[in-house]
Amino acid sequence: MTMLRGPVLVGTDLSRAAEEALKQAQRLAADLDGELIVCHILPELLRVGMLFPQWRGIDATAVQSLTGKAEAAVRAQLQTILGADATRARVVLDSGTAHAGLLTQAEEVRAGVIVVGPGEVARHVVQHASVPVLVARPSSGEGVVGATDFSDPSLPGLEVAAGEARRRHARLHLVHALDVDMFSTGQAPAAALPYLEGTSAISMDGLDHLRDIAQQRLSDMLTRTGVPGDATVVSGHAAEAIVRAAETVGAQLVVVGTHGRSGLARVTLGSTAEAVIDRAPCSVLVVRLARDGGR
Repeated sequence: MTMLRGPVLVGTDLSRAAEEALKQAQRLAADLDGELIVCHILPELLRVGMLFPQWRGIDATAVQSLTGKAEAAVRAQLQTILGADATRARVVLDSGTAHAGLLTQAEEVRAGVIVVGPGEVARHVVQHASVPVLVARPSSGEGVVGATDFSDPSLPGLEVAAGEARRRHARLHLVHALDVDMFSTGQAPAAALPYLEGTSAISMDGLDHLRDIAQQRLSDMLTRTGVPGDATVVSGHAAEAIVRAAETVGAQLVVVGTHGRSGLARVTLGSTAEAVIDRAPCSVLVVRLARDGGR
């Protein structure tokens, strides 16, 4: 079964938006009994300054001073947000582009999960990370939504969604979006719904039967998790339907899956994941299909 593991790497740019990421990362690391590693990426200017100090007018002493100040600022934020737990966190610094620095550090520390706040950096991290990425938002919700299109990339996401529901003592809401327009025009991808392979365009009269099939399969998935919850087939475009479901059930987390060997835009659920990250009212956890022979 696919489960989250540590260490937990969380990125901070010292902003208010990063505070929620730090809180959720700390709780996740504690529950996983894993190390919490806090990463701050300094501006690219400092890296250039270290390589060409005369050209940039930044000497090594100045760089060292600025690096020390950056670490002190991160430590101060940790103390404010995490209190006594701040001393258990390891701080790592890098310089350059924020998302590239986070990904580099994730590889170096062999992070099991990356936690970031929402925004442009989060989108880039999700697109390229080889491990699950939690995009942290504050939420007063209680449920965990697990979204699936029944394709292989979505299955690890459902397993993780079930595990997160157990960890959070939350109800599990499994959701499958049935896009009526796509099916009625014969554009449904067989890769996403294998049981449609070889069929022609589905008439409106056949959609009720298709919904029944999807509902039964989703209900069976929920039963196999052993987690209390519900399974719902909803109509509409996947991203919109998932966000609407999260709003309806009052979710604290949405979990979606994507393929581990491609950028998000290259698979159906991947592009859906990207849209959900931008629009969800709560945190979103993106889980990749494991590579063959992966970690």
